[in-house]
Amino acid sequence: MTMLNVIYKNDNNFFKLGFNALLESLFPAAMFSSSAVNKIYKGKDTATDVMVLSLCRGEEYICHPELQHRRGGILIGLVGKQFRWRGGILPSCLKEMIFIQQDEKIYRIIAQIKRARMQEATPSMNQSDIRCHDCRHRKLSRQQEKVAAALLAGLSVREIAGKLALSEKTVFSHKRIIMSKFKLRHDVDLVLLLNYLRRSSAAHND
Repeated sequence: MTMLNVIYKNDNNFFKLGFNALLESLFPAAMFSSSAVNKIYKGKDTATDVMVLSLCRGEEYICHPELQHRRGGILIGLVGKQFRWRGGILPSCLKEMIFIQQDEKIYRIIAQIKRARMQEATPSMNQSDIRCHDCRHRKLSRQQEKVAAALLAGLSVREIAGKLALSEKTVFSHKRIIMSKFKLRHDVDLVLLLNYLRRSSAAHND
């Protein structure tokens, strides 16, 4: 009997129970081993059949070094209800990710999982072939990092301008560029992404 290993980086227990039931209906002949994690450790080979990650808006554009050693399997990004992926270049470590909205229709989820499962065996889908040197992930410039840190610290635009010796117009410009680069809609999206980047940076420096 086939054993399918499922990892959730997601703290919604109701979602996990429902998704496990869905997988069991899709693969009735398989046994399942599922686990929930707070983070995936960089440098550790991760062999999973299904990995489900909760993503905040903009997270699909950034580097995920903890996934560089992922070996095969279906990679699912669980995204918000208003998320619409309109195509484009994903980072190398997310190149085979399928996006599932929190309110996605069941038949669409099933179709995406079946399609990903069929494609998984194709050589072009080999996740071990990740190439970081030509990856097109997006990141903050040094100055944008400083502005982002100040925004997270709760400083006003005027205070940030004074602290960084910039004009208020320049601070606004940096903020607008960050919002545009990661396709963020409002300040809530911005704070969620910047908080994720801060936690991610701290985890990878451990």
